[in-house]
Amino acid sequence: LERAIWSYSGTTSWIMPSQGWTRRPIVPPNVYMWNSKLTEPQYLDQWDSRFTVQLWNYAWEDSNSINSQTIKAVAEAGLKMVFSNVDSTYLDCGFGTRQGFQGYWCNNFKGWKTVYENNPRRILQNKGVSNLEEAAANIVGGETTMLTEMTGEASLMTKLEPRTAAYAETLWRDGNDMHWADDAVDRMVRHRERLRERGIGADGLTQRWCIQNPGINEKC
Repeated sequence: LERAIWSYSGTTSWIMPSQGWTRRPIVPPNVYMWNSKLTEPQYLDQWDSRFTVQLWNYAWEDSNSINSQTIKAVAEAGLKMVFSNVDSTYLDCGFGTRQGFQGYWCNNFKGWKTVYENNPRRILQNKGVSNLEEAAANIVGGETTMLTEMTGEASLMTKLEPRTAAYAETLWRDGNDMHWADDAVDRMVRHRERLRERGIGADGLTQRWCIQNPGINEKC
C-alpha cells in the first residue's frame, strides 16, 4: 500500500515555461502519518526522515507491549514525532459509555495532571530508546485529541480547557526540565481564571473559596 501511495515521489513532472516544455523533479513531500499498522516496528524501514508520526499509542504501558515497542522503534528510526498518547491526552474519556456496558476502553477520565505529565522526553526515557538525544530533537510537539464521540458544542470547551493548556505548558518548557504537575497547580488555577474571564468555558480546578483564600487550606 505505502509503495503504491508514494511511488510517484521519485518521478518527474512536465512544466511549460516561456521557452517550451521541460521536465523537473518532483520534490518529495513531507508527510504526517497517524500511527497505524504501517508504523509498527516491522514496517518502519519503509519510511525516511520526511515522515512525521503522530503517536496515539499508550505511553505508559509495559515495555513489552506493541504500543511501547512502536514508540521506541519510531524514535530509534529517526522519524519525527508528535505525541498524542491515548492514555494521557485523549480528552473524550471518562463520561460514561455510549454502548451502555462495562469494560469500555474509554472509561478513565484524564485529569489535567495526567495530561500535564505526558512529557515526550520522559516517555522516550521510559521506553529506553538508544538514541535519546537524537530522538528528543525529533520531537515536533504534541496535541490533545478529541474525536467528539460523546461531545457536542455545549461541552466542547469545558472538556478541552484547561487540560489542553496544561499540555501546552509541558510542551513549551525545556524537555530536559523534568517538571511535575504538582509544581504547576497555582499557575493552572490562575490560568483557568483567566480563561473564564475571557469568556472561555474552561472547567474548574478547585473551589471558589480556595481561589478567594489562597494558602489558607492545604486541601485546596
